[in-house]
Amino acid sequence: EGEEAAVELADALSRGEDATGIQNIWAKRGDEVFRNPHRGLIEDLDSLPFADYSLEDHFVLEHGRVVRMAHEHLERFLLYRYTTSTSRGCILNCSFCCHNAFRKMYGAKAGNTRRRSVGHVIGELEQIKRHMPYVKRIVIDDDSFMDASVEYIGDFASQYKARVNLPFMVTGFIPITVTEEKTEALVNAGLYNVRMGIQSGAQNTKRIYRRNIKDSVIVRAASIFDKFRSSIR
Repeated sequence: EGEEAAVELADALSRGEDATGIQNIWAKRGDEVFRNPHRGLIEDLDSLPFADYSLEDHFVLEHGRVVRMAHEHLERFLLYRYTTSTSRGCILNCSFCCHNAFRKMYGAKAGNTRRRSVGHVIGELEQIKRHMPYVKRIVIDDDSFMDASVEYIGDFASQYKARVNLPFMVTGFIPITVTEEKTEALVNAGLYNVRMGIQSGAQNTKRIYRRNIKDSVIVRAASIFDKFRSSIR
């Protein structure tokens, strides 16, 4: 996680100070490599600010020229979609995934999904609606969105429909977490598309990936999504 480390690095560079001792960063000076320890995981995700889409000090390379960022650029680059994340972590430990590395770095604690509060997420999306009215769809790009509790999903769906009310998709569904109750709440709030990780139907590949989810569970999850297909607006 780079938020705190990036700020410390930028501050050190702007002051012309030594930046070789910052946690979460490896640095090289001459032939010497400084392998700094990692800092703790950020437990309170609400402590992080919303993504900065202000235009005053942002620039973009356009046709070989560096120009000030404008709404016309954002409208074109975003393709009318805004992507955010509501959580960090995953309940699985697949061999190919970054969460496998996190567990090696932080132990079992890294297996806990850390979530932003519903109010924090909705506040971000309301801000986007105010400042970027050309955004027509929301993408929630989590690794394990639906392992949230029924209460969290219900609260999110209720507040999202009342305060955001844009079609949205979720990219982080794991088959074992899919339920009818959660799916119905999200569809009623505006869910129109999902991406669910299957990885493979081959048992040997699943073993290598450490992704031992039964095919019957995958079919059940897909059947739940199919059940609500006619309800998508």
